[in-house]
Amino acid sequence: MRGGLEPRLKREKRTAQLEIRFGLCKLHRSKTGEKCDPESLNMTVVDVIEIVEGNDTKYESVHWTLLTSHKLENSEEAWKIVDWYRKRWNIEQLFRSTKKGGMRLEDIELSKGESIKKLSFLGLLASIKILQLTLCRDGKIQRNASDLFSTDELSVLQAAQKKYEGNTEKQKNPHKICSVAWAHWILGRMGGWKGYTKSEGPAGPVTIKRGLDNLHSLVKGWRLAKDVCIT
Repeated sequence: MRGGLEPRLKREKRTAQLEIRFGLCKLHRSKTGEKCDPESLNMTVVDVIEIVEGNDTKYESVHWTLLTSHKLENSEEAWKIVDWYRKRWNIEQLFRSTKKGGMRLEDIELSKGESIKKLSFLGLLASIKILQLTLCRDGKIQRNASDLFSTDELSVLQAAQKKYEGNTEKQKNPHKICSVAWAHWILGRMGGWKGYTKSEGPAGPVTIKRGLDNLHSLVKGWRLAKDVCIT
């Protein structure tokens, strides 16, 4: 976000104490609903509330009310539903990568539906790659960069690292070489990120998209240089 950090980056990490309850409920068809719709649906409701001590209003307390078709027998199964809901952010990040600032799939101007589907599929594959880089950026998930990049791409990333690393320890790539987190750091720098995680936060999907575009351009030149024989 221009002019400062995104709102979510301004929030401090904290530990929240939660309590959970769940039970069965029935959803009835509205008066304006279609006659072909069922009159009612049996669902399970999961309610998660943060336990707040005293009058602490520093943070907006957590309160999630979730509906699911899964039948729950115990609190462990209910917490599993909550964990699935927490992963919705990954879906939002994926969609963000496909839209404005990322793959820009909403700008497709093809007229044939089949062509739009094919291009959207290719864009979704690229967005999944961006999501994988984002999820592994802190190094907690250990994956080899070779899972996502070709040999030529890895060679270009290693060469690019020399350009973007500075002289101080804070300006060095802190991740294991040829890991996905290592590649994310370099791509972030290639996309315009300054490399200071604490002050500006880690590089996000849009920045990584720009870095990947620059990487692809450099790889074309890299391969051309290898194929040219100067006598």
